[in-house]
Amino acid sequence: MLLFAAVAAVACSQQQGWETAEAVVAPGERLSLAENYVRAYTDLVADITGDFKGVSIERGGLGVYQGAVLKITGDSVFVSEYCWYEETEVTQVIAREAFAHGLSLGDKVKVSLTTEKHNIIGHLDIRSGRDHLSRDIFWRGGGIPAIVNEGDSPLSVRLSFRRRDASQPIWFLADSYFSEYDPERWPYYMVSEGFAEGWMADHLPGGGSAQFLRCFKEDLKYGTPKIAVWMLGMNDPDRDGMLNEDWYSSTEEFLQICSDKGIIPVLVTVPDVPARCHSIKTEWVRNSGVRYADWAAAVEGMEWLSGDEVHPSEDGAKILWETLRNALPELKR
Repeated sequence: MLLFAAVAAVACSQQQGWETAEAVVAPGERLSLAENYVRAYTDLVADITGDFKGVSIERGGLGVYQGAVLKITGDSVFVSEYCWYEETEVTQVIAREAFAHGLSLGDKVKVSLTTEKHNIIGHLDIRSGRDHLSRDIFWRGGGIPAIVNEGDSPLSVRLSFRRRDASQPIWFLADSYFSEYDPERWPYYMVSEGFAEGWMADHLPGGGSAQFLRCFKEDLKYGTPKIAVWMLGMNDPDRDGMLNEDWYSSTEEFLQICSDKGIIPVLVTVPDVPARCHSIKTEWVRNSGVRYADWAAAVEGMEWLSGDEVHPSEDGAKILWETLRNALPELKR
């Protein structure tokens, strides 16, 4: 169990952009930061003191789609990811890579994991005394940053996380329609057309409105955008002719936060798909008086879905991007 006094020593710094927690972590226990799914331009740093036998550093963790785990033992590094398997309908762990680190890890170890933009690569740096490892690894993890003590003795840990893009003028809050490296997702075309900078994305496949309202509030501790684009709703379908209450209450609160902080909100209309109805949300958005990108109108009557009948095809993704680009002229190359 974490010592109570140590748990209380959690500090957040908006000025520096770092969220930090410090604690003595017992064997098998974890130290966690706040939930967010910002994946690009991030820094995750663990300063560890004690009898080092092994730790796991996570984004997301068990059951979080595209959550990732970096496990470091006395002699090796293991990188795993949680992926959805349609055959079993369960999110399962898949090993991505493993290698010997060749380091002599003493009683002071520093682990840094840095991500850039537009890829699925993280840069790993491990330091202990004069020993040092630096290399790229597979990493696209999003979710709660955390560290788990995998050894048999308590460790003193300082865990820090930073969103380097929190100062950007445009933020996207999105679900599985957002991916910069998949041609069946609209951001792929945004990046390929040169709109690669000037924005931050907090996004999760399967993400819902209530969840991302929490994430938006956390993100705002470290920056304030000029424009926030609320792209949620596909996972909050309308039912029985009624507006989805989670989506409605979360969207209303999102709009109020934007008003209070002088942020320009931008909404999207969510197109209907065979198993999910969004037409009531669409009418609410169109009548809200808020700027929006009308995705529903853009794809109406068109063959725009991929084979899973939820996500766009390449042609559909292009249509969504063109519609958003026209609604968001503030995007700059």
